Amino acid sequence: MRNRNNRIAVRVTNNEFDRLNEMVNKSIFPKEKLIRLVVEGCPIQEKPSDDYMQLFSALGKLVTNMGALMFQGTEAEVTSELVIETMYILLNANFVSYDIKRRKNKL
Repeated sequence: MRNRNNRIAVRVTNNEFDRLNEMVNKSIFPKEKLIRLVVEGCPIQEKPSDDYMQLFSALGKLVTNMGALMFQGTEAEVTSELVIETMYILLNANFVSYDIKRRKNKL
């Protein structure tokens, strides 16, 4: 069931409308979602570059592969320690999160 029963119609100037569209283009959210986030007081950040997203995806695949490597029972103790150390570093890295629930908790 839908919780949003109230509708707001707002008139804005051309400059305000252009600014809103500019914010939408720089973010990962549609207009309605962006306005709701602003009302809730969540910080609005620009979407990351495509290069950043590719790097983040590659890191995720790397962690998955490293986990699989650990469970294969490698005989080299050094390799296992290196895998564990690298996974620990990646898991504790301070990456930017676009998960709204996490951002709300930080406020």
